[in-house]
Amino acid sequence: MTNRCMIHSAKMPSPFSRRSACRLAQAVFCMENLEQRRLMSTYVVTVGGDGTTGHTLRWAVGQVNINNGGTIDLTGESGTINLTQTPGVLELTSSSSSPVVIEGPGSSDLTISANNSSAVFQVDNLVNASISDLTITDGHTTGDGGDIFNDGATLTLANCNLTDGTAADGGGIYSSGNLTMSGCTLGGVTTATADSSTNDGGAIYTSGDLTADDCSVQNCVATDYGGGVQIDAGDASFQGCSILDSQAVNGEGGAISTLSTDSTTLDHCTIDGDSAVNDAAGGIDAGGTGQVIIRDSTISNCSAFTGGGIEIDGSVSLSQCSVFDNSAYNGGGIATYGALDASYCSISDNKGSLG
Repeated sequence: MTNRCMIHSAKMPSPFSRRSACRLAQAVFCMENLEQRRLMSTYVVTVGGDGTTGHTLRWAVGQVNINNGGTIDLTGESGTINLTQTPGVLELTSSSSSPVVIEGPGSSDLTISANNSSAVFQVDNLVNASISDLTITDGHTTGDGGDIFNDGATLTLANCNLTDGTAADGGGIYSSGNLTMSGCTLGGVTTATADSSTNDGGAIYTSGDLTADDCSVQNCVATDYGGGVQIDAGDASFQGCSILDSQAVNGEGGAISTLSTDSTTLDHCTIDGDSAVNDAAGGIDAGGTGQVIIRDSTISNCSAFTGGGIEIDGSVSLSQCSVFDNSAYNGGGIATYGALDASYCSISDNKGSLG
């Protein structure tokens, strides 16, 4: 931004001209060239259903794509919007610097359902999108991302429920971009036994950075790794989250499996009732070379063949944690083949047939 200024000099009015020296008054006028700015448009959804004309949700998605961003306002809607078009998925394609914002009325008030015919949302590479206050459900695909497929985008989810999604990887959400979640619930989400060698991440599969605050994952299932969450790459941070009653059927990590070379951090989290009964790590599988840091958290009532609570192949740091009432054939509480640093922890009442 550039400034152009004019300085105007003049003698003071006549009453002052008899003074020994004339004072000059300087008036400074500045003109600013403001950079080009564009206000984001808001597209208000007032028509239910899945039509392509009128102020429907699908119409609004088309508008933000065509106009390079904007806000989709669903706050006046309620009930369920069933996606009936072919293809059914709502695809966000705008890659401009302007974000796409989708605002719902509350997850208990409005549901977007794909009726098990497609994913619900697809967020394309380079898109910057946020979705809030919706229930997103019944997504199904033989590919990745049952409810949401994040294809390298920057995606923020706030106060959303993701339920009953099925996919090869990421029954609830598959993310290869940056994913931030707050106040979200993922439940009843599974990975289908698809024609794929990777059926991982019952609720979440991530190969980008993940930040989750105050989120809950419950009753999720993966055929292989990560009944709740599968972390293949990138940094992952969980703050105040719970992963409950989730299962890795034939693989590792009933709650979380990480193969990342980057760090995974859990603060004030609860891991309870998760299982990997045919393999290792009923709770947390630390299988990558990146460090797993767990602070002020509880891991309990989990079960596996090896490492009822935690199985370590890489490096784990535990501080002020409780690991109790877990069970396994080998290593009821913790089975470690890597590095473990534990401080101010309680590890008790775990059961292992071999120890």
